[in-house]
Amino acid sequence: MGGRIALITEPAVPGLRPDDALLVAPLAARGITAEALPWGAAPADLAGFDLAVLRTPWDYHEHVDAFLAWCEALPVPLLNPPAVVRWNAHKRYLLELERRGLVRLSPTEVLLRGEPHPSARELAAALHGRASDDPLRRLVVKPAVSGGARGTFVLDPADPAAEARLAAAIRAEDTLVQRYEPRLVADGEWSIVCFAGRPSHALLKRPRRGDFRVQAEHGGEARGAAAHPRHLAAAAALVRAVAPEPLLYARVDGFVAADGELVLVELELIEPELFLRFGGADAFAAALAARIARADG
Repeated sequence: MGGRIALITEPAVPGLRPDDALLVAPLAARGITAEALPWGAAPADLAGFDLAVLRTPWDYHEHVDAFLAWCEALPVPLLNPPAVVRWNAHKRYLLELERRGLVRLSPTEVLLRGEPHPSARELAAALHGRASDDPLRRLVVKPAVSGGARGTFVLDPADPAAEARLAAAIRAEDTLVQRYEPRLVADGEWSIVCFAGRPSHALLKRPRRGDFRVQAEHGGEARGAAAHPRHLAAAAALVRAVAPEPLLYARVDGFVAADGELVLVELELIEPELFLRFGGADAFAAALAARIARADG
C-alpha cells in the first residue's frame, strides 16, 4: 500500500492544526504521506496526490461559492464528495433530514434572505407553542451558511430591539431560527465522530458560564466522554443514510432531550473538528487507507 493525500486547510492558516497533525503518524505507518494544502490551490498543485481530504478550510463560509466551485473542479477525488459538501453547506439540510424521518430536531425555521418573514413573536409562538409573553420563549438565530457560531445570537422576542435584529439578519443572508434549548446549555452538546459510517469516539462540549455557544473560540470546553450506545447507533444510522456509500468522516452534534433521545443540532460533513486528541486518529487513518486501496483496486 502507499499513497499521497492532500489535507485541505485554509489560506490564512495553511499548515496542519495540532489536532490534524495527529493523523500524520498513523498514515505514515501505512505508507501514506499526508501534506497540508490550502483550498484555492491551483489544479497543478494537486498533481501526484491520490486524494484530497477537507480538514480545516474554516473560512469556507466567507467565500462559499468560490469554495464549492473549487471543490467541484479538483482533478483528484475529494472527501467528503463535492455533492455532499454542497448539500451540507446550507443548513436547510436539517429540515430535509427531519422530513425524511431521519432525525429529531428542535423546532426550526429557515428564512430566506430578503423574503417576507414572521415577526420574532410569531416565530416564538410557532417554535415554542407557548403564550407570547412567556419569558423563556427565546430563539437562537444563526446564518444558514456559517461555521464556528459566526453571527449566532439568542433573541428575546420581548426585547424592543428584537424585530430590528431579526430583520437585519435576514437582510444579510439566509437565516436559521430555532427554539432556544436550556437543556443544551445546562447539560452540554454531544459530538459523535464517525469514520466510514462507524462511531469512533465521542465528546461532551459545554459553554462557558453565561454563554450558550460551545465552541472553544467562545470559551466552551470539550472532554472525551462515553456516549450512550443508543445515541451511537442513531448517529451511525444517520451518517449511513445521507449518502450512497459510507462517508469518510462525519460529526453528529446533538443534545439529549428529557425523554433520553438525541436531538440533532448539526450534521457536520464538510470541515468538522474531529477532536483526534480524544482518540480516533488510527481509525481515521485506516478509513483513508481503505479508500486508497479501493481506488487502486
